[in-house]
Amino acid sequence: MVEENEYAGFLEAAGHQVVRMDGVEWYAYQGFMMPAYLPHVVPKISTEQARRLLKASRHPFVRWTCGFDRTESSPWWFVVREGPYSLEQCSTNTRSKIRRGLKRLTVRRASLDEMREQGHSVCVQAAARYDTAGAASLPRHDDFQRRLEAAASYPDVVEYYAVFQGERMVAFSENHLQSKAAFWENIWYVPDSLRDYSSYALTHVMLDDYLNARGLDYVTDGSRSIYHQTQVQNFFIGTFGFTRQFAKLEVAYTPLFGGLITSAYFLRHLLGSRTRGRFPILDKVGALLTQESIRRGC
Repeated sequence: MVEENEYAGFLEAAGHQVVRMDGVEWYAYQGFMMPAYLPHVVPKISTEQARRLLKASRHPFVRWTCGFDRTESSPWWFVVREGPYSLEQCSTNTRSKIRRGLKRLTVRRASLDEMREQGHSVCVQAAARYDTAGAASLPRHDDFQRRLEAAASYPDVVEYYAVFQGERMVAFSENHLQSKAAFWENIWYVPDSLRDYSSYALTHVMLDDYLNARGLDYVTDGSRSIYHQTQVQNFFIGTFGFTRQFAKLEVAYTPLFGGLITSAYFLRHLLGSRTRGRFPILDKVGALLTQESIRRGC
């Protein structure tokens, strides 16, 4: 089993701010702090602990999940797939696309050298599909390389699966491992590879390896998306039998930032219908208000 502090170690080596406080390890992500754990092993965290972290980290809010095993419906969830998995569990149409993808493409673990040589190019081509939003999510080349160097120091925590068309890498997934579970943290596809069913082939091979060959408890594509409008999670649920695992979202704000959220909360429905990408600052405000709405509804 991967020691929990190794995941925080990888994140720190990759360039994230990491704060260790009260026996819990946190890292900075998208302007806020969150625990450096997959959801099933997040330690018990009190509001007082979160407030102490706010002072130490100098971020406007911290966010964490609890109750990952809850069965009742909730506005906060993770998209997960438990085993066993088999091709026969998929629809006839999906099985056909998987087979065609595996015939045209090769899916396997990628070495760090292959990732250094081709990985960032895949990100650039993938981001081009999404115009302004894609450019915003594209990692800088130096940051990408630093992440790979961090992965080299933590081989039991991070690994890469890639799709190849001959020698050309056309897709990859960066996967984080912790306590018998895998988080598919980043998945990128070169647009023209989707015609050859790269998404089907990659998902099939990773599910078969993680759930069957290696016997992990579950894989996850992460939590409900608040800021990015994506169909990936719907694809996993509708095509590969992923389900929503409900949980409780907790958020603690600094006094000033919390006051701003409370004051602007009445705008949440107006900003919820925003046009993504036209006004990035409004997108971010809308995402924060959606997050607060989820917190209040959990």
